[in-house]
Amino acid sequence: MIVGCGPAGLNLAAQLTQFAGIRVAIIDQKDDRLLVGQADGIACRTLEMFQAYGFADQMIQEGYQVNEAAFWKPGDTAPQQIVRSSKVQDVADDLSEMPHLIINQARVHDQFLDVMRQSAHKLEPHYQRRLLGLEVNEQEVDYPVTATIERLVNYSQYSQEVETVKARYVVGCDGARSSVRAAIGKELVGDACHTHSPKAGQGLNTSVMDTWNLGWKLAHVLTGRADPALLETYSAERREYAQALIDFDREFSRMFSSKPKSPQNPDGVDPADFQRYFQRFGEYTAGVSIQYRPSRLTGTGAHQTLARGLIVGKRFHSAPVIRHCDAKPVQLGHCHLADGAWRLYAFAGQQPPMSDTCRIRALCEYLAQSADSPLQRYTPAGADPDAVIDLRAIFQQHHHDIERGSLHPVLTPRKGIYGLIDHEKVFCADNRPASAGGGRDIYAMRGIDREQGCLVIVRPDQYVAEILPLDDHVGLSRFFAGVLLAV
Repeated sequence: MIVGCGPAGLNLAAQLTQFAGIRVAIIDQKDDRLLVGQADGIACRTLEMFQAYGFADQMIQEGYQVNEAAFWKPGDTAPQQIVRSSKVQDVADDLSEMPHLIINQARVHDQFLDVMRQSAHKLEPHYQRRLLGLEVNEQEVDYPVTATIERLVNYSQYSQEVETVKARYVVGCDGARSSVRAAIGKELVGDACHTHSPKAGQGLNTSVMDTWNLGWKLAHVLTGRADPALLETYSAERREYAQALIDFDREFSRMFSSKPKSPQNPDGVDPADFQRYFQRFGEYTAGVSIQYRPSRLTGTGAHQTLARGLIVGKRFHSAPVIRHCDAKPVQLGHCHLADGAWRLYAFAGQQPPMSDTCRIRALCEYLAQSADSPLQRYTPAGADPDAVIDLRAIFQQHHHDIERGSLHPVLTPRKGIYGLIDHEKVFCADNRPASAGGGRDIYAMRGIDREQGCLVIVRPDQYVAEILPLDDHVGLSRFFAGVLLAV
């Protein structure tokens, strides 16, 4: 039973319904779905999550169906450098390079938006850019401006007095502390867990990350993949970021609500200081700065030097690769679906692929033959070989140089009721020149050790759990033994 079908509740329901053995009921005080937009600012981390569900492209395209969409990226030196475009291609080719904040006006009622445009001159320039993202030439505005709102679709009032901001979070993110088993189904997420001002667009984006963290853990427990103690990690991981949100919002709201500094108002906020603060916390508002601390789910990063750009505890930062089976350029992170499975990304060293010295071949042999293999220990009978742990291999060599028939059977598993071969487990670095659309080698982009390679364990919520040497088979089995239950 999920109470509340806002972004947090809907995301949790969407995750749990991916599992055949879990039935979900969701209730809300509203008698119908939302018919107009609410919480329209979508951060790039949220878009990465939408990609796992398969509808990120739809959301991006919807954001571009207005005449003007505003974007901001960390590193911009002035508000004037906001990018405005009506084409997705003008901004980014993939989600990993998307701007960190999208001001999505797609669902705003056209009539009400026109009213805001016409009355924008009434706001101080300090607020014009920040609240509306509109450029207004006062010489083109007739005074006075009057407008009649024929039908008010959605309305809220928010005071700019800092004292009225009710920012708070619950001490425990779950509802029952005496018994972990009693806590199943009583977790608090979203607005029930933390409340704050709407200034930075963190409500939806933080709330869906709450249930992105919780959903796969609940599914693991309810389907018997993990013991109920796994749920304790939800509160341990998300409470810290609920507090960080409140701390950020308190200062941001103060600066946002204060008048600009001027000779008449010497105690006001310098717009340049406001801009620097916004840039400083750009990765935070984008949702990409979260780094979970070491736990049973997150390693210590002892082998971080093997993949310097894939930080243990932070979200898996995708990069372009070439899919071996059809030579198609794809994003490696798009392999990660909202299906509750763990991902193992095995980056090969410089040894010839599938040769006697190839460490990926040795890893595949271990996973296929050893009694300690996580694939053997945790995959239920009758399930697809990658239902719980999904192995993907990435090679440095050109895809022409790897013979398809030489691939280990673990990398070409038979799946489904008809036992069809999955040919999409193997990738190669994008060795094309920049002039041909390439020039983005994942080994260079993410600091992968070319000589040794590495093994990257990624959690079902797309966060890097651990980085290991390719031949650390014992360490691999030890990690999963601390999380999953043998079947």
